[in-house]
Amino acid sequence: MLCHVFVNGTEAQGRAFFRPLLELQPLKMWARTMPYKEANRQATDTAGRKRRLLSGANFKVPLAVELVGAVVREFVPFLTENGIALASGVMFEMFPNRKIREVDPGATAFPCRGDWYHVSVCFTWDNASMDEDIRAFNSRLIRMISERGWMSDGSRYLNYDGGDYIDPMRAFGNNLLSLHLLKADYDPHNLFRKYGLWHRYSWESRG
Repeated sequence: MLCHVFVNGTEAQGRAFFRPLLELQPLKMWARTMPYKEANRQATDTAGRKRRLLSGANFKVPLAVELVGAVVREFVPFLTENGIALASGVMFEMFPNRKIREVDPGATAFPCRGDWYHVSVCFTWDNASMDEDIRAFNSRLIRMISERGWMSDGSRYLNYDGGDYIDPMRAFGNNLLSLHLLKADYDPHNLFRKYGLWHRYSWESRG
């Protein structure tokens, strides 16, 4: 289990705040004072130049022990069997979200502001022949987390390439027209085309 946490303060304040974690006597403990730029690289510098897949899903609290157990039972054997456990992982990100939820959903194009949290899944490997198997397993795992963590037909987290098609209206809702207009200004050659945002309204809505 990786615990990647930070506090904006002195080392003494940090050690006091995270004392319950430190008292667990982690196998590897790198806690120290560092600039934010260095802290932000801690989870990315270990893999080097490898093949990598990042994806994610949302879940609601309280986080069910059964969901975490189900993820472990699926994820760990797959990593072990394929020898890719060194720099792969699942992270349940419990960042406070009250402040970002103060922004009206229609104020910006990013719709993922609500009383829910995020699971990040990372695979890191070397052999290109494993690409298809890893992407297929990742899709199944993300679907399971979405359905069981959301307690309905699931949710989608849009920052990562999870490998499955998402209808733009489901992804962006009422913000879709605004995105068409922005895309006409900032991506006129349709370089970023994952969600099919290139649309006739991009130009016609401008008059």
